[in-house]
Amino acid sequence: MSSRDFNANEDNPAQPLTTIRIIWGAILMGLIVISSVMVVVTLSESPDEATPALDENGLPVVTIAAAALLIAAVPAAYFLRNQIYKKHWSGDAVEPEGYVTGNVLFLALIEGPAVVAAIGIVVHGSVFPQVIPLVIAAGIILANFPTGGPMRSQLPRLGVSER
Repeated sequence: MSSRDFNANEDNPAQPLTTIRIIWGAILMGLIVISSVMVVVTLSESPDEATPALDENGLPVVTIAAAALLIAAVPAAYFLRNQIYKKHWSGDAVEPEGYVTGNVLFLALIEGPAVVAAIGIVVHGSVFPQVIPLVIAAGIILANFPTGGPMRSQLPRLGVSER
């Protein structure tokens, strides 16, 4: 979809909203599928086959990396999405192109640490505590369901014409 398609629908943001909702659902479903596969693979291995990757203190390295990525990615994702919104601000609403771009970037930044945590489940050979960053990231994605609110005018019209 080109930017011309988004800009043609500035008064009717239904198409870009549908697009970002499909992307949101695909990212969430992909995360659920990859996590489920990782859990099944881990639980199907016998305990003697599992080779957990622990550091010298016995801490799960990949899980710590996923948690650190998540701690860095969450504020960065909100900040960058808002910067994209500001760049595409028109009147008193965000243009559909900026809304979609900002949310795709946001979702990708949150999904990255979740995928690392899912990989950590297999690498460490256990589900817990590797699942914690994954569940937190999935919760953030769920909480940020695209409603299209920023694309709608936020100011009350009060019955006054805009001439």
